[in-house]
Amino acid sequence: MKSPKVSEKNANPDLLLTMQNSSQFVTLQGKGYLQSDRALIDQLWSEPLKVWFPGGKDDPQLCFICLKVTAGEYWDNAGSNGVKYLYEAAKAYATGHTPAVDETQHNKVRV
Repeated sequence: MKSPKVSEKNANPDLLLTMQNSSQFVTLQGKGYLQSDRALIDQLWSEPLKVWFPGGKDDPQLCFICLKVTAGEYWDNAGSNGVKYLYEAAKAYATGHTPAVDETQHNKVRV
């Protein structure tokens, strides 16, 4: 497979994937590997992808960069966690300390 991302992965297979919405964040760390699962390609293929893969879903350059997760971290400030965080942040600002957060708001996981 020839692409800048595949070359980056081959040079250093350590990957970090970050996702977020307005108030929730997740990071996943691990080792990257390539996969060309034709059944999965058939399942996920959509015609707009042909812009990047002119040969369509049979393009020999089409593959997935997968992540074997070794660790993760999340922050959740949605709903009541957001209210808790705002309270803790205001208290921290007033006292000069860092905000207290609990495991429902932030945690790290090792696999």
